[in-house]
Amino acid sequence: VAPPEERQLKQFYRDNLDKFTEAAQNHLSLILLKVDPSVAKAVWDAALAEGADLVSRRADGADFSELAKLHSSDTSARQGGDMGYLHAGMLSAAAENEISRLKVGEVSSPVRLLEGIAVFRLEDRKAARLREYEEVSKRARELWLRDQQDQAWARLKETLWEKTPISIHNASLSLDSGG
Repeated sequence: VAPPEERQLKQFYRDNLDKFTEAAQNHLSLILLKVDPSVAKAVWDAALAEGADLVSRRADGADFSELAKLHSSDTSARQGGDMGYLHAGMLSAAAENEISRLKVGEVSSPVRLLEGIAVFRLEDRKAARLREYEEVSKRARELWLRDQQDQAWARLKETLWEKTPISIHNASLSLDSGG
């Protein structure tokens, strides 16, 4: 495949804006109350009640990061529950649904996850952002080349299938198991 001209790359960029758009991100903090998935319902209920108590204590003025350091089983507990920025879709549907309702600074209701009960705090939200062509021109070139190479390979395979004679020599195919 011949190297692309700048105009081809810019057109590829315009035709594929989704490939150059940063996904929306949420900066989250977490308190995770770990619960073994196989334990009795009463244990899950107790963890849910503890999560509700933590939400209530936060509403009464307790510091979320201190609560995370004291109560969370997640590795983020050492940083006060700070998980950093996460792209949408990185968490379970239940967590994403709860987080999507939050405003910056708000704390979620307790959410049941596979690994336990979670309470999230939304620290910040970044909307999806289309990156300018100048920022992504190198990536545009790489994606364009890969796309063109894939198309060339597909055309070659199609041509080979169309133009290559295929014959089956029945004599060499023995359906007889005896011989």
